[in-house]
Parts: sequence; structure tokens; C-alpha cells
Amino acid sequence: MLDFLRRNSRSWAVKAVLAIISLVFIFFLGGGGQLSGNSRAVATVGETEVTIDDLQRSMQRNEQFYRQQYGDRLTPDLLKMLDIPSMTLNQLVDAAVLRQEAEDLGLRVPDEALRLEIREIPAFHREGQFSPAAYRAVLQRQGIGPAAFEYDLREQILIEQLVDLVRRGIHVSEAEVREEFHRNNDRLTLEYIKLSALDFESEVTVDEQELKAYFDERVDQYREPERIRVRYLEYDPEAFADKSAVTDEQVEERYALHADLDYTVPETVSARHILKKVAPDADDDARKAARDAIEAAAKRIEAGEDFAAVAKEASEDSSAENGGDLGKFERGRMVPAFEEAAFALSPGQVSDIVESPFGYHVIQVYEKTETRVKPLEDVRDEIVAKIAEEGADAKAFDAAAADAREAQDARSLEKVAEQRGLKIGTTAPFASGEPVTAVQPAASFGEAAFALADIDSVSEAIKAGDHYYVLQLAERIPSRVPALDEVREDVTSAYRKDRARELAREGADALLEKLRATPADAFEAALDGRELVEAPGFTRRGGFIPGLGAIPGLKDVAFQAKADGELMPRVFAEGDAVYVLRRKSLQPASEEEFETSKQELTADLQRQREQAALDEFLRERKAATEIGYNQELLSQLLKQ
Repeated sequence: MLDFLRRNSRSWAVKAVLAIISLVFIFFLGGGGQLSGNSRAVATVGETEVTIDDLQRSMQRNEQFYRQQYGDRLTPDLLKMLDIPSMTLNQLVDAAVLRQEAEDLGLRVPDEALRLEIREIPAFHREGQFSPAAYRAVLQRQGIGPAAFEYDLREQILIEQLVDLVRRGIHVSEAEVREEFHRNNDRLTLEYIKLSALDFESEVTVDEQELKAYFDERVDQYREPERIRVRYLEYDPEAFADKSAVTDEQVEERYALHADLDYTVPETVSARHILKKVAPDADDDARKAARDAIEAAAKRIEAGEDFAAVAKEASEDSSAENGGDLGKFERGRMVPAFEEAAFALSPGQVSDIVESPFGYHVIQVYEKTETRVKPLEDVRDEIVAKIAEEGADAKAFDAAAADAREAQDARSLEKVAEQRGLKIGTTAPFASGEPVTAVQPAASFGEAAFALADIDSVSEAIKAGDHYYVLQLAERIPSRVPALDEVREDVTSAYRKDRARELAREGADALLEKLRATPADAFEAALDGRELVEAPGFTRRGGFIPGLGAIPGLKDVAFQAKADGELMPRVFAEGDAVYVLRRKSLQPASEEEFETSKQELTADLQRQREQAALDEFLRERKAATEIGYNQELLSQLLKQ
């Protein structure tokens, strides 16, 4: 592929100026090149360095992008799942590889092309025209200077030129589209006989010698893990709480230090809007139609019509049925363009037309509250409770830490328990990772307990849940393999189930062989009264088959059958069931369906092939590029 690109790079009419590049993409996925102040490299790609600042800045942009996209739905677990640090590093390395290849192919972005591209970005427009003042203001709000932005944009255009070269080499024929259409839309119906292992359990006889052999083969499944038993002292912070000890000076100091963060009510607006949606890949005609429609709605409002009534009739947002009412919201809840326009309005005012990633809006603000700080008297009780809570937690820890030191010296809990008026608790034996009853649920308790090496050794003060604990190892019970008689009931039950599954499979295999040798007109009789069940029409998409569920490999095999009545070449097992199956019918998707969806399918398949080509191209180039990582520096950064 690379040689093909090199041979044809000069003959193709490479676009120097691309369609409008998303401002969000540039701001949030741009690499930033070598404009950073910290030149320590976290990765090297050929002769290019990816610096600490490159990575940190792009990580911040990625996280901000996802926060805007997901809002309150971006939970800590989801954020962790996204793994933004690794994602961002891969993006920067990929971009560096592609940029180097683009330069090697002789691709360039002239200054005039860059200027034209910037002038086309809607975020820099005022009243439909490029505005230098808007350009500077938008960049300033995003915390990026013109030089850095233009560097990023030039890189993105350069990479898009290379991407365009790869895409231009991909062409999808109508025959390929038709084949893909039938692959995804032809519907196959199966018939099957189900043999349940439960029906064979009564046939299983348990032989002592076989049971012993079965147990010996699976002995580790029955191994009992190492367990320990600990004694402990528990410190509940509530027992140390004393609100009366909180002074006015402490309250006033906390209020002064935390008023801006904890006791400030942010500025809010309550607004309605009318939305005309525009898809991200909409063409000029679709955009113009949406613009015309929003302008028509805006004129109706200017003429005196009620905003909510027009929104209910004209808006394409889910809020339309409520007159476009979005309720009250703070800054940071809406996309930037919408938020900027809404917070610039006074109650009763209606905005000009606002463009956002969702389309075109007209906004009306009907209520607005300014940022204010709650008076001290309104939050005094809250502050007193917080100070007392923090003080109680600190006192509980100090007591636990002091007692732990004394108990460690004496290798005993009795004396400190008596001095503190505490009762010594004892756990039941527990294994690593098992919950410990009678204490606050937290992994830290078990971890601290298993860290104790010797009997009677005492831990440091540890926190589990809201309480503190001091632990003493009382007993260590080694891992062991139980005798068969100790677990006979469990082993026998497992043996019966496994043997019943084997008998069900043997029965299914025998039935399949019998049916293969049976003429078609005698098929029903050969079932010996077993029920023949239909799995109604399904396509290749997904793994689920009605009535059967998701049986690995079945769809692939089933769609290879050539004729109705053809038996599957083998039986399929899932859980406690084994199936003998045959093809009942294949219903090809209609030509009318193909013609209706051909254009969309062609575009989808084209995108898939282009993406596959891009992925392969990038893999080739990365394999041919010397890429190194500063593992020590990365481990420090990615732990933050």
C-alpha cells in the first residue's frame, strides 16, 4: 500500500484545503507539536518528540471534550474506563507517524490555504462573516494562542491530506455492496432438537473409583484457601465528636477559606430554545434548509408570537413538548456556543441564531440569578458539623495510632482496650478477598490483616469504611486439600452434572448420525417422538438466535448450509443443552430492499473499507517507524 501511495501521490489532485475541520476536534485532539515549554520527551517517534506538555495539554482537552459530551453521565468509573492518558498518548504517536509520512510524500499546507481554512470555521464568524476579533476571543477562551492553534490546524490539514490519499485508493463496487447487503439481510430459519443434560442425570451411576478419579483430576477446584482469624479494636469517630468544642474563630476561618468553593451559589439561567438539527455530516443543502427553518421561527417570535408556542410547534428537540423549556442550568452544562449566548442574555431577551454541534438554536432566557455567596449565618450549623466531624475523625485516628504503638510493644491488645474502654472483637476465619463480618466493609481490613506475618503481631492503625482499627493476628490456617469424604456431596453433584452433559452429547451425536442416514421422507419418524422446534428467521448480524440464544460458532456454520433440510455438520452445546440442527429455509432479502438502501449501504461500506485501509496503513507505518517510550516518566505521569 505504501509503495502505491508513493507512486500516485503526485498524480492525484490532492486537496490543499479540506472541508471545514471541526473546531472541537482541533481544540480537543490537537497535538500541539513542539510549542510546549517542557521539552522532556515521554515518547519519540522517529525524529519527533512527544513532550510532557504535549501529553498533559492534550489529556486536558480530551477530558474536557468528554465532560462536555457526557455531562453528569461522565462518572469516575466511566472516566477510568476511557483511559484518557493511554488514549491521548496513542493519538499523539499516531499523529506524529502520519505527519512524518505526509512530509515524506511531499505534502504541504501553504499559508494561504491555512488562512482560507481558518476563515471558514463558523466559530470565528460574526453575522456570517469571518471576524478577527471573534477569532482572538474564541482562542483566548480556550486558553490557546493563535500561533499554537495555527500550528495544530496546519498539522491536522496535513494529516487529512494523507488520509485523503489513502481513501482515494478505495473503491466499492455495486457487486460488493450487493454481497454485503445479502450477508447482513438474508434470513435463515433453523429447526432443532434439544437434548437436556437434566434428562440424563437419572441414567448416571456413581462408581466410587470413577468418583475418586474425577476428584483427583479437579482437586484444586476444592482446595480451601489460606484463612486467618484476627482480634481487633474498633474506633468510631462519632464517639470522639464534640460540636461544643468548635470555636467561632474556627467557623469564621473555614468560611473565609471555603466561601468561594463550598458556599457559593453559581450564576444560573433558566431558558427555552428552539432547535433545528443539523447532522455532523450534513451537506450544504441540508444546512441551508435548517438555517432557513430557524430563521423562519425567529421571525415569528420577532413578530410577537409566544416563544413557547413556536418552540412546541417548530423545535426538533425533546424539550419541544414543554415549549422548549430547558429549566435552570449553570455554566459548564451546555456546549460552549449555546452557553455563551444564553448567559449573555437578560430575562425576557431572545438571542440571535446560535450554531452548535447539534444544529441551529434560538434561545430565550426567562430567569437569571447572579453568583452569590451564602451568608455565614445560613451555613454556620453546616460548618460546625463539618469541623466537628473532621476533628472527631482526627481524634479517632490519633487514638488508634497511639494504641497501635503501645499494643505493638506489648504484642497485646488487652491493656490498651482496658485503658480506652473498648471491647476486643474477634473475626471468624476468612480468606483473602472474602468479606469480613462484624466490621465495616472495606478491602483495607483484609489487606492489613493478611500483611501481619506472625501470630500476635499488631498492625498500624488502619481505616476501613468510616472507622479505624488496630488488628492482631490470632490464627493462621494453612491452605489445604480436603479429603473426598469432606466434599463428597459437592463432588458427586458436579460428577453427575458433567457425566449427564457427556451422555447428552453422546445422545445428540448418535441422533445426528441416525438422521444423516435417514431419507428425507422418514425424518420425522426418526426423531422417535422428540420435539422439532423452529428458530425463526435471523440474519448474520450479532450472535443471538431466537429460541437458542448466543451459541458460539453456530451462525457461521448455519449460513454455510447449501440447501433446505441440510443438517449441521456437528452438534452444538450450550450450558446443559445439546442441539441437533438443520436448515429449514433461507429467505433472501428483496431487490426492492436493496435498491432502497443501496446508497446508504454503499456509503457505509465505503467508510468501513476506508477505515480498514487507514488502520492497516497506520499499522504499516508504525511498524516501520522507530518509536520509543520513556517508561519511567510515563509511569509517573499516568499515576497522577
